[in-house]
Formats: sequence, C-alpha cells, structure tokens
Amino acid sequence: MAMTNVKVVQRSWGLFELARRRLRDVDQTSKHSATDIVQSSYGPNFKYEEFVVLPSAFYAVIYSIIMAVIATSLVLFRPVSHFCCPFL
Repeated sequence: MAMTNVKVVQRSWGLFELARRRLRDVDQTSKHSATDIVQSSYGPNFKYEEFVVLPSAFYAVIYSIIMAVIATSLVLFRPVSHFCCPFL
C-alpha cells in the first residue's frame, strides 16, 4: 500500500500547494476560503514516508519472510475460480 499511499499524499500535497501559491499571487475577495486553503496546505517542506515498526529484529525477519511468501504465492499460483464460477 505504501506505493499507492505515497502517490495519493504527494498528489494532495501538490493540489494544496498549488492552491496556496495561487492565493498568494492573486488577490482573493473571500478571506474565509483563503484561510481554509492555507491551513489545509502541508507546507513547502512536507515529506511523507510509510513504514512498519516492529518490536525486534526477530519480528522484522519473520514479517519479511511472511510477506515474501505471500507475494511469491500470489505470483506463482493462479486463483481458484471454479468454486465461484463453475463455467470458467
């Protein structure tokens, strides 16, 4: 999920930052919407990282092995679809 989440967060940062910069360049008549946009902006130095924190190195190794087995299984084994769709 990290790859997808990073793209979504970066896109929202870009949209908020674009709106904030446009407000700075163009005089707005409504002070309320300008305040909302500035408060919604993450700021120019925003950084987003996603990671898993585990209690020890042992748990980290076990977690990595389980994730590798799941990923390998998804790649190597075709889903069994005849249970839900007998005509396939």
